[in-house]
Amino acid sequence: MTTVVNADYFSSYVKPYAADICVAAIFGLGYFFYKALKKSQEDQTQVALHKESKVNVKSWNKWEQANSLNKFHQYINFNQDKNVDAFYILNQMQKNNILPDIVTYNCLLDMSFNLGQILQANKLYEEISDFTSPVQPEIITYNIILKGCVKQIKENSGNNEELERIFNKINSFLSDMQNKNIQKNDISYNTLIDAFAEGGRIEKSWELYNEMKTNNLKPDLYTYATLIKALKSLPYSEENFNQVNEIFELVKSKSIEGLKADDFLYNSMLDTCLKYGKIELMEKLFTEMKNEGILPSVVTYSILIKAYGNSFNLENSLHYFNELRSNRIKPNDIIYGCILNCCVKCSKPELMTEMFEDMKREGILPNLYIYTTMIKGYNKMKQYNLGFKVFEKMKEDNFVQPNIVIYNAIIDNCVESKDYDKMFEIYTHLKNNDSSVQPNIITYSTLIKGFCKSGNMKKAQDIYTFLIENKIKLDDVVFNTLCDGYAKLKDVENALRVLDEMKNAGIKRSAVIYTVLIKMYSCLGNEKKVNEMFEEMKKEGIKPTVVVYTSIIQVLNRYKKTEEVVNIYNMVKNDSSLKVDNLMYSFVINGCCFNKNLEKAIEILMDSIKDGVKLNEDTYNNVLEYLLANKFMKHYERVQNCSMICKALKDKNYQINLDLYNRLMKLIYNPSESNAKKNNTGKKYK
Repeated sequence: MTTVVNADYFSSYVKPYAADICVAAIFGLGYFFYKALKKSQEDQTQVALHKESKVNVKSWNKWEQANSLNKFHQYINFNQDKNVDAFYILNQMQKNNILPDIVTYNCLLDMSFNLGQILQANKLYEEISDFTSPVQPEIITYNIILKGCVKQIKENSGNNEELERIFNKINSFLSDMQNKNIQKNDISYNTLIDAFAEGGRIEKSWELYNEMKTNNLKPDLYTYATLIKALKSLPYSEENFNQVNEIFELVKSKSIEGLKADDFLYNSMLDTCLKYGKIELMEKLFTEMKNEGILPSVVTYSILIKAYGNSFNLENSLHYFNELRSNRIKPNDIIYGCILNCCVKCSKPELMTEMFEDMKREGILPNLYIYTTMIKGYNKMKQYNLGFKVFEKMKEDNFVQPNIVIYNAIIDNCVESKDYDKMFEIYTHLKNNDSSVQPNIITYSTLIKGFCKSGNMKKAQDIYTFLIENKIKLDDVVFNTLCDGYAKLKDVENALRVLDEMKNAGIKRSAVIYTVLIKMYSCLGNEKKVNEMFEEMKKEGIKPTVVVYTSIIQVLNRYKKTEEVVNIYNMVKNDSSLKVDNLMYSFVINGCCFNKNLEKAIEILMDSIKDGVKLNEDTYNNVLEYLLANKFMKHYERVQNCSMICKALKDKNYQINLDLYNRLMKLIYNPSESNAKKNNTGKKYK
């Protein structure tokens, strides 16, 4: 959803640039400096840049026939043809005896960034920045360049090396502006605040915000919305959320002259509530937004639908989907993507298929994200054949070009459905494919997982060796997956070898690989090695997970160390960063039952019911069977415990085996006369 909201802000913020450019294009405003096209533009570098050979005849004629500067500006502003670049246009202007001006270069810069032609944009800037050039950059030029940098930052999110390079470029542009005595305006500041916020450099965004006010420039709604977005990207804390809320309340209170909260600001706040899981506040703000007469947009509904999807509330997601339609807002592919995600989370394959068909009836073409969501969703819900059908349908659609993400999704579908032949077939097709879509590290990790699952460790090792020999940078997933394959076969030697190779490669270990090894030793009943791995893990500063503790509990159960098991359970239960899951509950409860501590098993079973954690039916059966057969617990205590457990299970709609239930009822409603009389409990259970 962040992408959608950011895109919305971005679109709204582009308007000032578009206005500057279009006014100049329509009315001929500008500096009209002549920039002679040097002969060097005909050299091989320029030829490589504009690739004239691919321009189609229709497009060629349009540019050839343009007979005025304004006509060229109009064509540039609306150009979507990636085969036409800035230098083809400049050459055509020269042939048509049309003199480019600074407005022309601004239009060309904006076009180049929009079409992803970064080399051409950089070359344009170099040419007009030359001190001998009669066409010199102005503030609009720099604002367009900075806007282009924001676009690059968004596209390279997570690539720290590339982000560092882009920020160095930004600093270089700012230095050029200072040297040319060009002062930053409000658009410059807003763009820079957005750039540093997108790149996770929040302190710099705040510094620019304060500098903006110092220079007597008024922050606008976009400034505040960007700051809210920036704070939202920080790690979770109430302090961060309170800062966001303070900014929002400041604008909303109308205490800043000329500023009134609009849908962009509300959307940014709603998106923050989404991140922080504050659903009640989100609902309140949405109601407040409508009461203020601010119409919700498709972005607003996207946030709401995603929020309820994240909390597995399909009913509310569908409610807002229907409300959006009743307000005559046309749902877009993002909305459908959110609804499909919610269907996946709630395991509703039929509804997912229905929504997919509905989207097509609305005339919305499925994009790669939609197709990937569908395949991953069917995979999660074990509807593997439907996943394969979606993939085949996607291949039939001429408007969608498959990327490696969707190939990885279908390969994973093959792995989970145990169709290892198809998995290898798709991989072979990818490997031999002449297109730009080639296997990546995720592809190889998935293949290793597939071969490990099929028990073909030789093939898994071959892929791993191939990666090493071809010096492909490995990540922790590759090592974890291969180690897990050997561990499941109880191949201790090779599992430890992979751990050593991971250490030698300088790959940071996580809880995953130690969990794999601890589980392996736990299955082997080797308590000593379990403890050794556990201590090594802690020594490396890795916090043990619930799975690690569950594996330790398994081996302790084997050696009847019930007290230690209960101690671990209590420690995890009291750790706010951990949550006891159904597997741990089951192992602890069953361990207590088998090792003759039924009272503790019942106590922990009631904890699980209270926490809303549904356990395997066998766990409930074990406790109740032990209660029925127990000869040491007093009769009235057995009856009381059976009644308590049965009532709790019934309240949660958890089913009990019918034969077992009948025997429990017989115990509860037919207590022995002597026990009933002795304990005065006979009437209580009748």
